[in-house]
Amino acid sequence: MNYFYLGLLDLYLPAVAAAIHLGQLEGKKHPGQKELDAIKYFRRGSHDEDGRIFFVGTDSAGDNVFILSVKVQPEVVIRAVESMLGLYGLPLREIKVVPCLLENPQLAGWGKLLSRLGLGRQERGLARRVVRSHFGGLLQSVQRSKAAKR
Repeated sequence: MNYFYLGLLDLYLPAVAAAIHLGQLEGKKHPGQKELDAIKYFRRGSHDEDGRIFFVGTDSAGDNVFILSVKVQPEVVIRAVESMLGLYGLPLREIKVVPCLLENPQLAGWGKLLSRLGLGRQERGLARRVVRSHFGGLLQSVQRSKAAKR
């Protein structure tokens, strides 16, 4: 199985979901600043990385974990991945795309603006607060996606 955690405008939420999936973060407590900053790809994606897929690791069951971020319409990416599977004759059950999206995409826009203004520290602080407020939902999404495999 291949898991793809999909974000909108940045890699923060997908990177945290992948870390949960790989057992790098405990689900019992909200991660602190040091834990979040230690996560690979816990950052804003650059313009060149839009739609680029990053391999994060292999879980204990031998499943591959990837993350990606897009600028607009993540649901189109999900349908495109499913269509590509059909073109290559791969079974749909081999891939699981898990959206890691904000209910208000303007938050990601604020982060991008802070970054452009040279306020990277504030942007990362905003990202950490967003992750903490969405941590329970990310944990549930990861658990559901792994349970659906069985």
